[in-house]
Amino acid sequence: MQPGPALPTVTDILVGATLVVWLVAEWRRSRHRRPDVPRVPGGWRGLLGGPVALATLIALRARAVVPSADLPAGPIVAWLGLVLAWAGLALRWWSFATLGDYFTFDLAATPDQPVITRGPYRLVRHPSYLGVIAVVVGLALARANAAGVAGAAVVAVAGAVLRIRVEERMLLRVLGARYTRYARGRARLVPGIW
Repeated sequence: MQPGPALPTVTDILVGATLVVWLVAEWRRSRHRRPDVPRVPGGWRGLLGGPVALATLIALRARAVVPSADLPAGPIVAWLGLVLAWAGLALRWWSFATLGDYFTFDLAATPDQPVITRGPYRLVRHPSYLGVIAVVVGLALARANAAGVAGAAVVAVAGAVLRIRVEERMLLRVLGARYTRYARGRARLVPGIW
């Protein structure tokens, strides 16, 4: 008698649940638009969404493609990954709540809108992107595969950097000196690094 497929582990189930919660929250928030504000050319949501989707696929599938890159102490690493993913979700949701109506998936800004300097925006300019990176890397860690962690991190960070560059050009153009003053005292993603 041949063995059947392995049953999912607790961490597999929690990774799946985390992914579902994240996707539902993102879908719900993506429906919010500011109809009174024109979209920024080249600032469409796929600029970050595409790389994040690819990074998530890498995070979840690398273990099947490169099993030799599985990390030792898998269960401990998996739990650390889940903690990182949920911390990333919390940071992303805190960013949504802090920006309120000003948070949109499509880049949009008006000269009369305030520069938000409270909540996670006290610490870094783009905490929601840092949250996304943490979710993706956390999911990769939860799968306990070094190739998945490295691949997901590189793709997610590249997507965030690209989106940040487009977004900051827009914010400097629309908000001007107010955004320049705010940006001068804060890193984009990681204090002391970038």
